[in-house]
Amino acid sequence: MQKPGTNRVTQEYETLKGRFARWAAAETRIHGLAVLGSRARSDGNADEWSDLNLLVITESAQLLARHTDWLADVGKVWVTYLEESTVGGVLERRVLFDGGFDVDILMLSAQQVERFAREEGAAGFLECMNVLVDKNGLLVRIASTLLKPVAGEPLSREQFAGLVNDFWFHSVWTMKKLSRGELWVAKWCCDSYMKQLLLKMVETHAQVVRGKGNDVRWNGRLFEQWAAPAVVEQLKDAFAHYELNDIRWALRATMDIFRSLAMETANRLGYPYPTAADQHATRFVLDLFGTKRP
Repeated sequence: MQKPGTNRVTQEYETLKGRFARWAAAETRIHGLAVLGSRARSDGNADEWSDLNLLVITESAQLLARHTDWLADVGKVWVTYLEESTVGGVLERRVLFDGGFDVDILMLSAQQVERFAREEGAAGFLECMNVLVDKNGLLVRIASTLLKPVAGEPLSREQFAGLVNDFWFHSVWTMKKLSRGELWVAKWCCDSYMKQLLLKMVETHAQVVRGKGNDVRWNGRLFEQWAAPAVVEQLKDAFAHYELNDIRWALRATMDIFRSLAMETANRLGYPYPTAADQHATRFVLDLFGTKRP
């Protein structure tokens, strides 16, 4: 398929928004509809690859989530399925409309959306909201009160220690799995679990070193724009192919990046750095490393 142009894709998504808005306005079971994420922002971050995230307020969330006939009122569907939302523990429907246009639809009751807006992690998910339909004023109230931007606070001393010790524990765990020949779980830990810990440290480092005004985004979104440039460059060596030696080197690179960020962050915050945990874990990994990079 030929690469779509930004203007054409934007127009197509605007058309989809209009169809959803007309459907929501006419459907008595729907109390509100809002656009979330990059396509609700006014800073130009949305491009031709950005999807459309919708929040639907309804007391019939389970019914609408599990049936798909109503989607025909919006457009021709290529693919659709249900998955658990990354925030809130509720189901959302993901849809690919004709032409490859990706729409994620989160459906919540009025009570759920008020609780959801206060959950940890929701601030990033709901960081921008463009209200399309609001039959009882709920979305406008949430947008004006619950979703006011709040500068993230750095980790507490206990949270910082927990993050660092978690990381070094799993560096040893990963090396044990590699030594046993369990490449799948070792690669999962190195390139998934430990990368999430690394992401948390990158976020904290950015907040502490670059200031609260730094636009740290939820779950690594636009990572290359707000993370320290040196980290972005170093990450090219921190992800592995499904191969024993490559996973070893990715683990080692991940450890080096984490250590550098954690030590600088601890120094800036005046927190003690768990030096002993770092040293013991690093020595364990290096003793079992036993190979040269090809």
